[in-house]
Amino acid sequence: MNNTEVNTMLKLGENLKKFRLQRELTQEQLADILGVSAQAVSRWENDITLLPTVASYFEITLDELMGMDNWRSEEQLKGLISQLDENGSKGFIYENILLLRDAVKTYPTNYELQFRLVDQLTFCGYKNGRGLSEEETISFNREAAEIGNRILSHCTDGVIINCTTKQLCYIYSRLGEKEKAIEYAKKLKDMGARNVLISMAGDGAILIKENGDVITSNVPKGEVKNSVGAGDSMVAGFIAGYLEANEVEKGFKLGVATGSASAFSEGLATKDYVYELLNQIN
Repeated sequence: MNNTEVNTMLKLGENLKKFRLQRELTQEQLADILGVSAQAVSRWENDITLLPTVASYFEITLDELMGMDNWRSEEQLKGLISQLDENGSKGFIYENILLLRDAVKTYPTNYELQFRLVDQLTFCGYKNGRGLSEEETISFNREAAEIGNRILSHCTDGVIINCTTKQLCYIYSRLGEKEKAIEYAKKLKDMGARNVLISMAGDGAILIKENGDVITSNVPKGEVKNSVGAGDSMVAGFIAGYLEANEVEKGFKLGVATGSASAFSEGLATKDYVYELLNQIN
């Protein structure tokens, strides 16, 4: 290791602190952005001068020690995106989660990658050839919520903020955290949505009206046979009911009935079944 490398490392901690202060960030805030502990940031600023000694012991360069030869580049990022897309086309969601967990450490301010991780964690149903346990599903959703909230704390891209807010609303509804789901639904309304419809699965549904009123609904009785498309059916029922009666509340109830009928049917739900369930909704 040459003197230039040593001098560079001696400056690194000093520069890290300088640039952090220029952004008016505390060690805790920078740690939150990077997904590390505040103690780690403190060590980087104060103890990083030990790295030249470590490199000398192993008789390697600092670049080799820190993995800089494989550090981020546009080509590497393009390759990563290509691999993620290919995996996605094959349904390899868990494999994408593993890639993205590493990627967000390498690209800590790439919020598109962070949102991809949120999305994959939310919709992952299989791991190593088997279905996820309930505990694993909850853990993945908790991880997704933590990353999503970190995105909202630091990202300035309007599209990513909007998508992340919608995802958090969905995540908290899946976790059964009604108040949290409502909190993020109201954020969506602040972003321009007129009415926000939330499915709480077996716990009913929630509607945030244009005037801010919150309406809840029970779920009709029935056995879930196929939940694929139930959310889309709920939205379709809501639109149909609203157009028919020009009343948001009636649209809401028909939406819940339609989504439930879809989930309780092997194939497409019939109109008669939808209206049968509608009578059970309060």
